[in-house]
Amino acid sequence: MSEDAIEKEVEAMMLLEGEDRTVADLQAQVAGLTEKVRQLAETQAPQAFNLDQLNALMLEVMEQARHDDVCMRVLAKLLAVESTKGNQNQPGTLQTTFGEAMQKVNSNTVPQSVEMVDFDPIAAAEETAARERAAKAAGIPMEITVQEEPR
Repeated sequence: MSEDAIEKEVEAMMLLEGEDRTVADLQAQVAGLTEKVRQLAETQAPQAFNLDQLNALMLEVMEQARHDDVCMRVLAKLLAVESTKGNQNQPGTLQTTFGEAMQKVNSNTVPQSVEMVDFDPIAAAEETAARERAAKAAGIPMEITVQEEPR
């Protein structure tokens, strides 16, 4: 630093010290703010822990989704169907995501010619049970070992 800059800094410090102990007042304010920061850090610790739990849960869900995707691809291969195609048995069925379907339902913009697919869980369970009984009677194992395949 040049001598001129040092002199200006010393003068500024002398002015601060001379005006009702401004430096001491500022130090007291800094101490108070430091205490508030410490208190906030303590209260935010549980939220940080919850965020870590949320991240772990999201990773678990994504891992399960990858596993489900692999299972669906293996099942599609075993059944010799294309898993990315929609329901071809009902050509008038609207193939959309749930969110898009809900937006259309809420805005009443669903075309009258489009039918929504009804899902009957009891009938689906009965069909699954019938398939399992038929497979068991035919000696076909229902347990399938799933191995992850590269895409």
